Amino acid sequence: MKNPDKDPFSLELNWKITIFTILLLPLLVSLGFWQLQRADEKSTIQQLVAEQQALPPAELTASTAAQMTPYRRVVFSGAPEAEHIWLLENQLYQGRLGYHMIVPVALSADTYVLVNCGWISGAERRDQLPQIPALPEAARFFGQIRQPSYNRFLRGEALDAGWPKRILQMDIAAMSQALGKPLLPWVIQLDETSPMAQTVHWPIVNMSADKHLGYAAQWFLMAIALVILWVFANTNLGRRKKEVK
Repeated sequence: MKNPDKDPFSLELNWKITIFTILLLPLLVSLGFWQLQRADEKSTIQQLVAEQQALPPAELTASTAAQMTPYRRVVFSGAPEAEHIWLLENQLYQGRLGYHMIVPVALSADTYVLVNCGWISGAERRDQLPQIPALPEAARFFGQIRQPSYNRFLRGEALDAGWPKRILQMDIAAMSQALGKPLLPWVIQLDETSPMAQTVHWPIVNMSADKHLGYAAQWFLMAIALVILWVFANTNLGRRKKEVK
């Protein structure tokens, strides 16, 4: 009579796969937790924006600037400095490459704020500057306060000696030095109906919290798959034979 039985469980380490797993597994797990952290950050930002959007626009002046917070909607009056313009490079809109036009606006004799007017198209040739639209001498503006991101791997100084200056990222300290005047520590993104506004498209976050959660799940699943691969490569679970007695 046949009595099916299996070989006893055995462990035979494959050192190449084991070392590979030891090195890769912590990385996959840490990437998963990093995506969870990013998802939490994006959820916090979205909640903060919703709270700020529910408030009426605040009047921004030289005296009220210290009370303002990121994502607050504001209205303000000021005089743009048309002779001092920065062009933030590598900005895409509907598949077209262009710039964000950044203009300093004087709130008072000694208080200036940077205003992002939105997207403008680049010139046909890389070495040519785009056509700068005419700016008002003074106007009343509407927009939202944003804190510009900073990447330490990108250049912070301007790429041009004269004006307008092309930049790879906004470095407010460097921009204040180039302007020779103090700047408030954030930028205002104009509403599309505001004077001086160009093509405006202001996504709150570049990636939603749900997408970060999806990426986190992918990293954790890859970590689980790696553990399963290690188990099957170092044990006889996948090849235990039946014996006939």
